[in-house]
Amino acid sequence: MENLQKIILLAIITSILQFTPETSLISQEISGETREDNKEGEELAYKEIIYGDINAPVTIFEYASLTCNHCATFHTTVLPKLKTNYIDKSLVKLVYRDYPLDGLAMAGAMLARCAPKGRGKAMLNLLFSQQMKWVTSNNPIEPLKKYSKFAGMNEKQVDTCLKNEEMLNSVRNEQEKANNLYKIKSTPTFFIDGVKIEGNMGFEYMSKIIDEKLSKN
Repeated sequence: MENLQKIILLAIITSILQFTPETSLISQEISGETREDNKEGEELAYKEIIYGDINAPVTIFEYASLTCNHCATFHTTVLPKLKTNYIDKSLVKLVYRDYPLDGLAMAGAMLARCAPKGRGKAMLNLLFSQQMKWVTSNNPIEPLKKYSKFAGMNEKQVDTCLKNEEMLNSVRNEQEKANNLYKIKSTPTFFIDGVKIEGNMGFEYMSKIIDEKLSKN
């Protein structure tokens, strides 16, 4: 049964579709991300996506699904404030962990992990900011492939990524590990130095916990 589910999932996410033309919005979203994830010429491998200084005193773990609207709201409205106030000041780092709720979210997660030249965060930002466009599309894999193109992947690389069982299993294993260890019930779920937050509670709520943690460092 598990092998059958895997075959079905791979069939869904490897639908062959055409790329669409470049837009200035996509170019703007992708530009400026130059570190983390798979560098050009490297073998595809699951790597952490981290926002901020790896040595920051406070760590936020985020478990999110790319098709979750509350996750998208966090990334478009709350994360920018966290970046300005904490992450860019090397006070906090955010470690993004995939918790895909469906096959489409899994496809997006794999493509973000496969993004070359350190563009994984840019890919995530784009997928969240454009979520309603690609999730509600009649052929949602098409915009996913388009976004991947502007992250530096050609059609062959996209197909290779979506057929990469090691990447698929890595994302699934991390999801299962999180579920077994932390009993994730919904997305997004956060852990701020061990403090569990279920759902997008907003910047003010999170900042109070962060400030409390920083005061103890």
